Amino acid sequence: RFFSEAQSSPATLQSVQGRLDQNTAVVEFWTGADAIGAVWITRDSAGITQSRLSPEDLRQMVRLISGLPETLGSDWQAGFRRLSAWLPQGITPLTGNRYRRLLIVPDGFLSLVPFELLASASGEALLENHDVTYLPAAILLSRGRTAPSAGLHFPWQRQLLAFGDPAVIGHGESSLVASTREQISGNLPSSAEEVRAIARLSDGRASLFLGQQNRKQFFFSASRASLLHVSTHAVADLDNPERSRLLFSPDAPGEPNNYVFLKELYDLDLRGVNLATLSACDTERGKLVPGEGIQAFSRALLSAGSKSTLTTLWRVPDQPTAEFMKQFYYFLLKKHKTKAEALRLAKLQFLRSGTVLSHPSYWAAFVLNGEGEEIHKVALAAQQA
Repeated sequence: RFFSEAQSSPATLQSVQGRLDQNTAVVEFWTGADAIGAVWITRDSAGITQSRLSPEDLRQMVRLISGLPETLGSDWQAGFRRLSAWLPQGITPLTGNRYRRLLIVPDGFLSLVPFELLASASGEALLENHDVTYLPAAILLSRGRTAPSAGLHFPWQRQLLAFGDPAVIGHGESSLVASTREQISGNLPSSAEEVRAIARLSDGRASLFLGQQNRKQFFFSASRASLLHVSTHAVADLDNPERSRLLFSPDAPGEPNNYVFLKELYDLDLRGVNLATLSACDTERGKLVPGEGIQAFSRALLSAGSKSTLTTLWRVPDQPTAEFMKQFYYFLLKKHKTKAEALRLAKLQFLRSGTVLSHPSYWAAFVLNGEGEEIHKVALAAQQA
């Protein structure tokens, strides 16, 4: 598979290994009509394995994955033990704790799987001891050496550009709905507080566009920051990915809502953006194109130049989403964790909460694509200033 933003030559085993440290492993999957294959690569070793599936096994596996999170009951670990049994065995980086950082390159319907819920050899979820980041293609590993660096930022520079609390005019989506996972369902009461809470965690300047100011024109005209955060409704069109879209407030009173369509994101210049977060439902879903993967928002944002993206595999209610984002940015901006570790720690906070929010339906949907090991440089600069 090829990603347009990466270099033109295909990745080789040696080129991939040369970009890995001793604690990092890449696992790339591919799916076929009756089999699933996997290639795993570490700095000093590699392997390949596959599993054959009966038609019934394949049917059950697709049903489990495509129905997430509804297909997970109270014993969600049992569902992921079944999933682990269907996947190829002998993937060394998934069987122990030697490789703390896992880069997963999924394929086909596996793009909808939160792999950090799979059980390790000890029986614990991979989440307990592994930072998990996803890549649309392994060739993206080469991007870290060719893309411009986010550079060192200072507290007086803008760190955060955020949009949220869109004014939703009516609930009729009949002209735009086509095989979608979600329809617009009213205002997001927790969105504004989510954005303000993130801004309070920021050590640099923040520009917030909330309510009536949450407009498409400002999204395209505002100068960029190292963190781009959008808290809104999203619709994933599973038939026509170009019609997948993010909702923004009307341009003027009395007008309908405006939208940023997936195809428009490819035209953005997000070079210099360290992390683009879409705090919205189903932003990691889209049409599955054989040989290219899921045509989802993260792919567009990475193509536009963002180093990494945080998106969702399924719908999460407004209030838990806002709380999750506060936890994630706290670890990222105040504890100075890498993006991948900040995400893992936020998930563990929910998992170990002892409340209804411990169920993965509330937190496993959030996935990080792209570069995950960089500590946010604005936070470090602020700390040193």
